Amino acid sequence: MSHNVLVPRQSSAPAIGTRATAVGLLGLTIALLLLTAFEVDSPIRLLVTLLFALTTPGWALAAYLTDRTPAIEWTIATCASIAIVIVVSMTMLVLHAWQPVWGMSGLAVVTAGVLLHHVVRSSRVRAPEQRP
Repeated sequence: MSHNVLVPRQSSAPAIGTRATAVGLLGLTIALLLLTAFEVDSPIRLLVTLLFALTTPGWALAAYLTDRTPAIEWTIATCASIAIVIVVSMTMLVLHAWQPVWGMSGLAVVTAGVLLHHVVRSSRVRAPEQRP
């Protein structure tokens, strides 16, 4: 007896909302990089950094998974993001190279690259009514 009745099977193609989410998170990533580059000392930088660290790196990876609902996707994204940030932090500690600004900036650059891949990949997938 199959218990997959409640979770509809999704295709392996990127979801339609994937592009919009990737573009939004790419905007958040660019905002983080700009606020960091210009050394903006504001609560906005803290908020942008926290939003990025809690969602963006993990979502960039979770978006590659198939058969996911939005709840599962964002749960995986949050957990993976926290794990990724911890790994980056622990790596800096072990290497005696504690530079959190550089660590977060490096993570943001890598994440931006993955998000760009999602934007390009999802732009190739058209809805059925848009196909010639």
